[in-house]
Amino acid sequence: MTMFASQWLANPDTGYEIDQSIRFNEDDSAKLTGGTGQTGDGTQWTISMWIKRGAIDGGNKTIWSAGDGSNKRALSRFVSGGSGQVSEDISFSVRTGGSWYELNVHQSFVDPSAWYHFVWVWDSDNGTAADRMRIYVNGERLTSFSNTPSYPASGTATDSWNNSSYAHQIGFENNTRFFDGYLAEIYHIDGQALTPASFGETNSGTGQWVPIDASDLTFGTRGFYLKGEDSSDLGNDSSGNGNDFTSSGLAAADQVSDSPTDNFCVMSPIDKSSAITLTDGNLIATNSGTNSWNHGRGTMFASSGKWYYEWTPTAGSYAEAGWMTDVGGNDHVEEESDPDTTYYRGVGAAGRGVVIGDGSPDTGPANFSNGDVVMMAIDVDTMKFWVGVNGTWYNSGDPAAGSNATGTWSARLGYAIAPWYGCF
Repeated sequence: MTMFASQWLANPDTGYEIDQSIRFNEDDSAKLTGGTGQTGDGTQWTISMWIKRGAIDGGNKTIWSAGDGSNKRALSRFVSGGSGQVSEDISFSVRTGGSWYELNVHQSFVDPSAWYHFVWVWDSDNGTAADRMRIYVNGERLTSFSNTPSYPASGTATDSWNNSSYAHQIGFENNTRFFDGYLAEIYHIDGQALTPASFGETNSGTGQWVPIDASDLTFGTRGFYLKGEDSSDLGNDSSGNGNDFTSSGLAAADQVSDSPTDNFCVMSPIDKSSAITLTDGNLIATNSGTNSWNHGRGTMFASSGKWYYEWTPTAGSYAEAGWMTDVGGNDHVEEESDPDTTYYRGVGAAGRGVVIGDGSPDTGPANFSNGDVVMMAIDVDTMKFWVGVNGTWYNSGDPAAGSNATGTWSARLGYAIAPWYGCF
């Protein structure tokens, strides 16, 4: 069953809009490689990007790297929290001159609904040793580490990240530990040690950290700016330096609208049945179970506003998706076994139509089968929902006008709702 991106209509207000991100699928060994042939500043550089997690399964996921994998290396990655645990820590490691310099942050970065803004700074010319390697998240500097930090001596130059012999690697390291998720606004500033204020700001109304237009920064010799604006050339450098990247395992479809300023709901990799596998940025759900009820839910709840998403059943006897209520705002979705649950359910693959509440399928409205695009819209404020197939709303409905709704909810919906899917 394919779950298409479901836009969460409550997004942060910002004066700068990001139109797209690049989706990295770990299973496709997706990567961007570039930046050889030029030597930059080894004592000062800054990396900035926005990140939304995909697979969260306990494996190491490299965000960026460079080097030969042994004596010369620079990288940052999400690190496994241990056997059977989800990836929680973030590392910033540089090996140069035969020594390791490393910061390991033991902090949870496992919210699959969130866009995180990371900034990494190498500043070995700094007079304060503890300021020679810095890492920031959403504008805040991280200062609590799970290791004893090892900082470089004054003037230590990296011989991997900005050395002409080693390519910059985005989304992997030496063809291993591939990143899974979304990356946006990928900046490398060669020759400057910047702060998050060069890339973002706090929204005065919401208190959220939001991006700003940083395209007019001075990028330096090996600097680059990857924003994925050309789906046929996702590694195009928009800095003006021409430091383009070569892509592998990435297709035009991996340019997606999900971005830090237009955040989309996806399915949660940490709130689902174990038999469900999520891929493609948590938009495709595959059920490995047999004759068993497996389910999951979306990453965002809403208690007001208008929501829309669409999905396509692609295999199996039954594939279902719809909306489910939250229990009193306690961040938990009621199960089907609860006879008081009020929800809308779309049933596919068997040619049936819709289920309202706990009733039997109504085969009249919007029958659909494998391969169809099933559309679902809901107005939480008026408790109305609409269903359609392949571009046509049932009963000539018009969600934008609020007319000809497929059905309505009970007052129980006054708590919150979330996208939901299930497979038999």
